[in-house]
Amino acid sequence: MSIQISLIGTEGSGKTVLMTVLAKKLAKRSNDGLFLNPVGAKTLKYIEKNWSTLQSGEWVSSTPPGQMFDLYWKFHIRGQEAEMRLIDSAGQDLRKLFNEKGGYQDPNLSEQDRKFLDYICSSSIVILLVNVQDFIARNDNYQIDTQATLKETLDFMSKNGKRKVAIVFSQYDQFEATIKNKYDGSLEKFLEKKFPYLYNETTDQFENVFPVAAVSDTEIRTDSDGKARSVPKHDFNSAGLEPLIKWLADAVQNDLVTKEEERQIEAISEHQRIAEEEWNKRKEEWIGVAAVVGLVFLLLVAGYIGVSVVGNWRKAAEAKQAAAEAERLKQPIPDVFDKWRGGWCCDKGLFSCREHRAYASVPIINKGGAGNITVTFSLKGRSGFTNEYFNKGEKKWVTVYVFELPNHETANDVNISFKASE
Repeated sequence: MSIQISLIGTEGSGKTVLMTVLAKKLAKRSNDGLFLNPVGAKTLKYIEKNWSTLQSGEWVSSTPPGQMFDLYWKFHIRGQEAEMRLIDSAGQDLRKLFNEKGGYQDPNLSEQDRKFLDYICSSSIVILLVNVQDFIARNDNYQIDTQATLKETLDFMSKNGKRKVAIVFSQYDQFEATIKNKYDGSLEKFLEKKFPYLYNETTDQFENVFPVAAVSDTEIRTDSDGKARSVPKHDFNSAGLEPLIKWLADAVQNDLVTKEEERQIEAISEHQRIAEEEWNKRKEEWIGVAAVVGLVFLLLVAGYIGVSVVGNWRKAAEAKQAAAEAERLKQPIPDVFDKWRGGWCCDKGLFSCREHRAYASVPIINKGGAGNITVTFSLKGRSGFTNEYFNKGEKKWVTVYVFELPNHETANDVNISFKASE
């Protein structure tokens, strides 16, 4: 299955460096079974070129405005595999789309800007990078502009579908001492003070906020013009990546589960649609046959008007008995195997928590004719039901969901009932 991840942020937030370091860190299988395998030469060359630049003691070039690098991996996660797409884009393009003029609403967006916006909209997982330096070492106007862009981006995403979002503060190591002295070492206090709008979005889910340093070992180099600058050391270390990687793996794995559930529901709906079409087709054929039989019957009645009353009564009785038997065979007769399985799931995103829900799956065999069978699942005072169409003699698993449970735990006492209908 394919998972799309947005790695976005304003210019200088470190998107390209973080992407490169994460890809190289996961190029070898970790102890808990995580592994990123690049798909195609383009992705492999892009990452290796950036990594070589960092190892040579230089920073990688920023992505030019108007350009995007479309990259693909296979993400191996604890025995599962997901096709992962990620785009490296320019921070200036994010500012252009999400500004006070509502750039993303412009009907004359360029093809490249439209592609970037579609990429964000179709992503189920978002990593939003914020450079700590932008809110400590920059002037007030720059801070206001950056905060407005990030706020507009978050608002747009919250209005366009639910998704899992992580806030990553880059270059945290360079300003850790400042945060320690001014904000008691608390990233949460720093966020509340310097970026209150983002803080309001993350108050209930602060575990989705990660301070990282993709390159934590640097040294001072003096250029030929006499200017000193900080550059990466060879074989540099990173800090804070493990919690982010675990969050990303869990988010992708949960997304795989959700997509599989949606695929199964879609497959069941398609099966039901085909079965209903077949039923309607057969019903039309039966109606046509019944019309012909009725006409023949009328002709026979007219031709044999002299048949005795006893003979007619016997035929009528036989016809009534046959009709009753046919009616009986139309009715589904559900029977359930002496087993069921169930569980619960709770997806918790940045903006709102999805409803707590539990499910129960039971195998049902229809011993009667084709028709609908209603399955009801009761749990903790809540109940859910579903209607499933069964062919004659068909057996399949039926899943019922119960929503808005008072807590995350399922009870041992699960009540499941069945009702057959025409």
